[in-house]
Amino acid sequence: MDKCAVFGQTFKQYGDRAGICGLSYIVENGIHYIERILWIIIVLIGVIVAIVMSVQAYIAWKDSPVLTTVSTTALPIKTLDWPSITVCGQGRGLGAIERVYDVQFKRFAEKKGIKPEEISPEKKKELEEEFLNEAYSGIKENPSNLVTAMSGSNIDAVVQSAVLEMAENGSLPEYNETSWGNETSWGNGTRRKREASDDVPGVDLFLNPKRQPELDQFLEGAKADYQSVFSELDEVSFRNMFELLWYSSNPCFDIGDYSSDYLHQKSLIKECLWKGTRINCSTVFSMAPTDRGMCCVLSFKEDSFLRMDNMYAKKVDELQKQDRLASLDSGKGNQPEKPDDLRAEVGLPKGLTLTLDAHTNLQSAKSVEDNFQGFLVGVTPPGEVPLMRQGSYLLRPGNQNYLGISAINTVSDDLRDIAEEKRGCLYYDEIELDFFEQYSQSACVLECQLKWAMESLGCNPWFFPGKYVNDEVSICDPWTSAEFMENLGKVPDNQCDHCLSDCDSTQYSASMSSAPFRECTVVNKGLSGLCSYSSAPTPPIWSSEIVQQYNDVGVIPEYIEKYMDKSSSTRELDGVEYNAYTEDISILHIYWESSTALQFQRSPRMTWIDFISQVGGLLGLFLGFSLVSGVEIIYWFTIRLARNMVLARNDVELK
Repeated sequence: MDKCAVFGQTFKQYGDRAGICGLSYIVENGIHYIERILWIIIVLIGVIVAIVMSVQAYIAWKDSPVLTTVSTTALPIKTLDWPSITVCGQGRGLGAIERVYDVQFKRFAEKKGIKPEEISPEKKKELEEEFLNEAYSGIKENPSNLVTAMSGSNIDAVVQSAVLEMAENGSLPEYNETSWGNETSWGNGTRRKREASDDVPGVDLFLNPKRQPELDQFLEGAKADYQSVFSELDEVSFRNMFELLWYSSNPCFDIGDYSSDYLHQKSLIKECLWKGTRINCSTVFSMAPTDRGMCCVLSFKEDSFLRMDNMYAKKVDELQKQDRLASLDSGKGNQPEKPDDLRAEVGLPKGLTLTLDAHTNLQSAKSVEDNFQGFLVGVTPPGEVPLMRQGSYLLRPGNQNYLGISAINTVSDDLRDIAEEKRGCLYYDEIELDFFEQYSQSACVLECQLKWAMESLGCNPWFFPGKYVNDEVSICDPWTSAEFMENLGKVPDNQCDHCLSDCDSTQYSASMSSAPFRECTVVNKGLSGLCSYSSAPTPPIWSSEIVQQYNDVGVIPEYIEKYMDKSSSTRELDGVEYNAYTEDISILHIYWESSTALQFQRSPRMTWIDFISQVGGLLGLFLGFSLVSGVEIIYWFTIRLARNMVLARNDVELK
């Protein structure tokens, strides 16, 4: 039995009946060999092209298994969350550090059953020394100077400013040409009053070239003392120091005991209107650390974005709760409640209006390092760390400012079966971060950059999430903090490539416009919001004018006296009066510009069904091949071939 002949016979029978186009011409009897070769070439080309295109489709699918398309250009904004709004003021609050220090001292004394106001000055001094040793271990004196240095971004400028102040009042340590010793240190140095022969301005220390060695020694001594303190901070010291830093700037809203004696005294945010209704600012704002220090952050979500398993996050949470309970706008000791309707809606009347007050007259001397006057505003997705130095908007005092918000939303089908590097995104619960509760690309990148900078310096600035003291990482001194911030800008481009984009996210953008406040004149007096006599912000823009009118008639009623002091729009800084509505106060309107948003959708490029359909289409297009055609091939070259083999063997045996 010739097996090849049987196979050829089977192939011819298959070709005569096959559904594959062109195959019947190849096996047809009597056809010219040129025609047969032509059809062989045509069929082979069809097979090769179909296979190549199917392989290419498979490779493209596996290399890029996710397809991003525009889902809709009209996504209703009511389905989106409000962004997180961050407002940063400038400078440190006047007397803020000393006030919180006094609260800490009072708490310490009360734990011992002592009322500081009832003991003698000598006993109080002894008690304060005991408090310093326990609450600020390693710090040689009142920690306010240390907080001043830590709350500034330019520590060299802060130290120079402090040296200048000491030079101006004649309280610098004794200068000598030897190195700066412990007995003449910045904190405990022997002071001297300026001699008559030294009767020159304090700034002479900075301008006189002959005194450069003296200046260098003072600056180096200050730096050495600051750095020695940071090497000795323990967990208790850090907790107390963090509280001082927390309240070092004017508060978001007035806080009893810790910042203010009465409402509207020092608050950065004087008034909050949500959809036209006045609400307590403490219901939606909280103080939070940023890369510019402490700022006010709006968030309608209760959950913290920080992991609560480290000292830093626990302290932030503790102080935020402390602020809300002590807030004067909701009533001291009352827990403020958030507004009921938190939906995003289009237009100014459906937005948030904030009255901001810089309180320049209540800022500490030499505490503002910026060259501009105003407020910084950041717009970020809720639950993310506000990085104001990476992008923010400048609000000018004396202006109505309009911040229009728009958003781009991205949603994803279930892509978890696709490898992370292939889909190019991560879900919030797929990777566990060390500092943050949930994954987001911005949180991952920030954590990655922080860790990279920590590796070389071994510390972390106080205002960044991290682990401190007993939790592995120490707090940076002011100079190392400055170096840390520089290192953040030097992180290698590929260092954080593992931080993929969010599979589900909303990216916010904003546009800013502004216009100066209109003065209260005959055309708008009693009509516009600022010039209203019944609902104007505190202080009213018209307060000085009203006081002057009553002065002219020689009568100042009791109900007008408040406009001469607490509620006066005329303030004084360094002996010079100024108008708060020109230099301090700004109104910010935050609103959605459109009722709809653009939405992108990530979905699998193909499923196995899609791929099989695509391959079937290619095979059908080039060969007329179908699923039944595949079954025919199996049938003809298994069952039918075996049958023909048996028949051929029987024929041979009969012969």
